[in-house]
Amino acid sequence: MLGLLLSRRRFTAKLAIALAGVYCGLVMAEDPKQQVVKAAFVFNIAKFVSWPATNQSTNQLRICSYNTSPLGTGGELLKRRKFHGKPVVLATLEQWEGINRCTILLVSADNLTRFESDRLTAEPKSTLVIADFTQHDDLAGVAYEGVHVSLVRKGTRIGFEINLTGLEESGLKVSSELLKLADIVERPR
Repeated sequence: MLGLLLSRRRFTAKLAIALAGVYCGLVMAEDPKQQVVKAAFVFNIAKFVSWPATNQSTNQLRICSYNTSPLGTGGELLKRRKFHGKPVVLATLEQWEGINRCTILLVSADNLTRFESDRLTAEPKSTLVIADFTQHDDLAGVAYEGVHVSLVRKGTRIGFEINLTGLEESGLKVSSELLKLADIVERPR
């Protein structure tokens, strides 16, 4: 009897592990579940960032996507949230001129080259730049000029990297609590 009970437990444990692997694999595909996870990362990262007083006068958390939104349907959930009592507003920037009205700028890996080129014309001031590299493992582990936080894939999970030098240069401050959870990346020399 004890042997049958242990066999059922092992079977149940193996089934749970297998289902968890399937679920994680599904989340890593570019689907609404992954977009919701990315939206949650963006929102929660923002909670640990302090903007300079010049940016504090805004009455909203304005999350802009550069050309295309990596959040997809996950962004819709953010619109229902409040950030320190302020509404969350989503916008898509098709031109660089509106960059300084954004609290956060999201850049997909597909738009990284254009972002790097456009930012040479005017550096965003007090805008937290978050890049989505979750579909491009080859982009992880390097600090990109102008990018402060990178969402990256860690096996079947999503993690994030912080370019601490870039954050300091932009005047943004990040909590030590967030730094404990991040991988710190440096610019290539």
